Amino acid sequence: MSVARNTATLLVASVLQKVIAFVYFALIARWAGVENTGTYFFALSWTLMFSVITDLGLTSVLIRESARDHARAESVMNQIMTLKVPLIFLAMLVSVAAAYALGTRGEALVMIGFGALVLALDGISLMFYGVLRGHHMLAYEGIGLVVGQTMTLVIGGYVLKTGAPLQWLMLALVAGSAWNAFNSWRVVRKRLNIKPRFVWNRALVGTIVRAAVPFALAGAFVKIYTNADVVLLTKLAGEEAAGLYSVPYKLTFAFQFIPMAFTAALYPAMSRAYAQDKAQLGDLLQKALWALSVIVAPIVAGIVALGPEIVHMVYGADYASSILPLQILVFTLIFVFLDFPIGSLLNGSDRQSTQTKLMGLATCISLGLNIALIPVYGVMGVAIASLVSHFALFFGGLWAIGKFLEWPAAQFLWRAIRIGASAALMAFVVIFAKGSLPLVASIALGGIAYVAFSLSLRTVTPSDVRDLFGRVLKRAS
Repeated sequence: MSVARNTATLLVASVLQKVIAFVYFALIARWAGVENTGTYFFALSWTLMFSVITDLGLTSVLIRESARDHARAESVMNQIMTLKVPLIFLAMLVSVAAAYALGTRGEALVMIGFGALVLALDGISLMFYGVLRGHHMLAYEGIGLVVGQTMTLVIGGYVLKTGAPLQWLMLALVAGSAWNAFNSWRVVRKRLNIKPRFVWNRALVGTIVRAAVPFALAGAFVKIYTNADVVLLTKLAGEEAAGLYSVPYKLTFAFQFIPMAFTAALYPAMSRAYAQDKAQLGDLLQKALWALSVIVAPIVAGIVALGPEIVHMVYGADYASSILPLQILVFTLIFVFLDFPIGSLLNGSDRQSTQTKLMGLATCISLGLNIALIPVYGVMGVAIASLVSHFALFFGGLWAIGKFLEWPAAQFLWRAIRIGASAALMAFVVIFAKGSLPLVASIALGGIAYVAFSLSLRTVTPSDVRDLFGRVLKRAS
């Protein structure tokens, strides 16, 4: 199977997995109730923070080394497995012990214990899937993720329907993770004929550890940045507050697969442009930011306009207090989308350390604001902290790029203003239409309005689309 087909398969599978996960969480929110959903969300976020210990950047090294030399894949993987197994046990122990030390008891602690088992299984599958990625065999990972998520949905749905204890929801995750651990091991063993076993090569260990350090640091910042807010909210405002925040969080960040897919083609194009033509690199950055702005603007406008209807229809009236936090947090999605090409450019120009420093700064801002705002504003405080920290990460990246690259920033700013105006007008159309038209008709009218306003304000032209994707496909090939 070609690289392009493998990548497309993984992308389609990732989208399908996101859809299944979205449905599953909506069932949890409706059937488990606000407080129980908060307990589940807290346990999951807590254990995810410790997942960085299970890897410490080793999988990134494994992918890189496997891709460079397939013949070395088995020796590198086995050495990394020898390093990872003690780290997995350490992560399991620390996640449970730290939760207990901070006063977590009862059902939440039991769920964290099951979550620790999920950490272990995910750490194993991440390693084996990493070898497959190095061999450009992405389809197996995509299929495995969909099957695992479906297993979680079926088992978790049964738990919710029968009213079983809440901790059994974590066992549904264990089942999905166990499938992926088995499936990834099976494919590596069968398709690559690699025999997993423990080895020790002192020289190879030194090489792996040195290469893994920057990846480990970046991974630690990402895990803390994306999960610590839920933990702080639970500890400072209670599990009900965490349950209310879970709705805007899940809705907002469900769309991250879009810039991730876009960046998959953009990263190699930017890497090649940096080496061959920096003027073209600046123009490519501007067009990438423009394209993602055109996509994210109507998503944000639509969720702002339809926030009450979305929350009531999908999650139920118990989550009415989540509406305003959702309408604030969704603006974070703008900076999330636009930061992807910035991160790709920094990585593609050998400035990974700059990206890591910016992520560290954003993490510190997020933690500081959450500690200051949660006791006063609760869920609203978390939404504001997330918006400000993502804003800082985005503009920090723009500042870093401006130090070494000339690009048409003013042109992008003028385009962004017109895109924002088109999206705002669309939101007004939807808000007025939903009072007299069915919801589906209001959404369709809003989409038509956004296209019409975009064409009239010339935020989108056919030549722009052809030029952008022509460049990306040409440079990525």
